[in-house]
Amino acid sequence: MAKRLATKREIIENIEKFELYLNGKPNKKNFAKKLVAAGQNFIAYKVDGNHHFIPSRYVGHAKATKKNHLKATGDGGNTTISIGKKLGQKHQSNTELNQKYHTFCQDLSIKPRKEQSSNPRKFWILNYPFTKETLADYHAQLAISVKQSSNDSSKVRRKRLAKRKKVKPSVIFVQTKVYERNPDVISEVLSRAKGKCEECNMPAPFRKKKNKKPYLEVHHIVRLADDGDDTIKNAEALCPNCHREKHFG
Repeated sequence: MAKRLATKREIIENIEKFELYLNGKPNKKNFAKKLVAAGQNFIAYKVDGNHHFIPSRYVGHAKATKKNHLKATGDGGNTTISIGKKLGQKHQSNTELNQKYHTFCQDLSIKPRKEQSSNPRKFWILNYPFTKETLADYHAQLAISVKQSSNDSSKVRRKRLAKRKKVKPSVIFVQTKVYERNPDVISEVLSRAKGKCEECNMPAPFRKKKNKKPYLEVHHIVRLADDGDDTIKNAEALCPNCHREKHFG
């Protein structure tokens, strides 16, 4: 039997996990989309100002995951009570939120189940600053923040750390652009290296636990982002240290 929620924070963590599902691999994404389509009661929240919805039967259990949800039994009545207590509010029908829910379903390319007039959808509202950033924006801003921090004295930094109200990091949802790489290029470059870094000529620092092969990283000499070619000629196998030096040295 799935455990009931203990804190409001668990609701937030469940939403964070659910958002990862919605933006994740097809099997998890489809699982999350089916829950949204089939739900009756939802927590409404915003990600960068856009309404998102998570069904109570998923979010109302502690440490909600796909695996745990599929094991859970019951019709969601217990989760409805638990969510209401943690959010300090009753779920209510809401015409505006119901319209937003339909828009959310359209964005997900799903069709919500037919609503019964005698049993309308009901919603709780969670005000929490969920945000979505690009990975590049996040790392760029982090680099600026680290530079600013390094300009302060250790005493000043430790004073800020002592005053912070929480030590658990917030979660943000990032969008990123990746380049589709040719697996034959990766394999050929690693084969060519014969277990040695092609920069420092030292053996790979360790072997992979999974297949015992030497661990090296394939680096593009001219970055793909700079219109470099995904070819054997434009790639080299590097140890992690040399790879970091190529990017940051």
